[in-house]
Amino acid sequence: MSPYERYLQNPTYADDVLWTVQQSSVKHVPSHVLNAHWSSDDAFELLEHLAVEHHIVPQPLAPFVDDCIKRGRSFLCFLHPQTLFLEPSLAAWVYARLGSGIPDAEVLQLLLYLSSNAESHHFAHYIRKYLVDAFASTICVSVCGSGCICKLCAHYLDDKHADLLCPCTLESMLMYRGTLTRTHALSMLGYLPLSVHVKVLHALVWCATCNIGMAMQHVQTLSSSSYAPALADSIQHFPHRCYVDRLHIAVLRRMIPYLVCHEAVHSLVRLFNDSEDLALQHGVVTALIANNMNVCPIAAVPPEQPCCVHDAIFFMLYHRKVPPSCAFLDAALEDRVAAKAVAALCNTTDGLPLQVQYARNWKRRKTALWGLLHARMRMFQHLRGMEFAWRMVFSFL
Repeated sequence: MSPYERYLQNPTYADDVLWTVQQSSVKHVPSHVLNAHWSSDDAFELLEHLAVEHHIVPQPLAPFVDDCIKRGRSFLCFLHPQTLFLEPSLAAWVYARLGSGIPDAEVLQLLLYLSSNAESHHFAHYIRKYLVDAFASTICVSVCGSGCICKLCAHYLDDKHADLLCPCTLESMLMYRGTLTRTHALSMLGYLPLSVHVKVLHALVWCATCNIGMAMQHVQTLSSSSYAPALADSIQHFPHRCYVDRLHIAVLRRMIPYLVCHEAVHSLVRLFNDSEDLALQHGVVTALIANNMNVCPIAAVPPEQPCCVHDAIFFMLYHRKVPPSCAFLDAALEDRVAAKAVAALCNTTDGLPLQVQYARNWKRRKTALWGLLHARMRMFQHLRGMEFAWRMVFSFL
């Protein structure tokens, strides 16, 4: 008598059936064996082993699930992507039941397992609200839970429900959790619309500043979208990094003072090649000269009477001589980048080193006079009547 026949007569021979399946090269059990003795605990234990170890379940599965519900037994271990979606009505019922419950780690693991089948997309509408609630729950605190919920959101959520994800939880995953949790969150963002990215833009730029590759890719995508102004404002709160130099030119145009301050040469060269007029007006050429970059030839001609520091520096670069009015030279020496540009032009501009020396002397005298005038009144009164003291002070300037 075969093990199957002994089991059909007496369910206590369930171990013989299990041993036979384990020894067989082809994992298969006749359907009439699987559908026998559902009321027996020995038979249910056998079916659990077959389902977990070999993915063998009764077919059709719906009657067996109904029997489990009537007897108060769990049927989750019998749900497999290879067999569940063969019965669409049962799959819809299962997804609706799971989506109406309280967020639970075991259910999320099951949904992630079922998502390996492409047919699971047809039942996503049953669990989208469930996933949004789970994302805002304490399940995301653990590394395993956060990884599971991120993968499910990327797989099942549409644009409407993705906008409902809790931005505080997502920002926390990006900035304040471990590396693995951050990786899960960044991977999920790759499947979600850009409107979700903007809600956590500060955290996303922070990750890019930390040289995290996926964050840099997301920021690069945002730079070519309609969210470029918001991205430019957010980047300026962080130190300059190499990823900034690769952003879309529209973002760079909005960050010229930031790029000049950080002497981002590659970005400045891109701006100069994009628009010489814009580069001249906003100090890009000044910053390039300060960093000893070749910016000639320039098609524009500087005005004969410069009206700002950048015009004066362009005048000296173009004509190789000091402009008629040296008033802007004092202002240029007050600015770090402009002062470096003036120093770089000293070797090629006639008369500029002498004018720089005059300007520095005048600055020292002005500073000393300002200090004396704002010193304590008693000291000022004492020095005011001592002409030799003033001559002595100015002799050191």
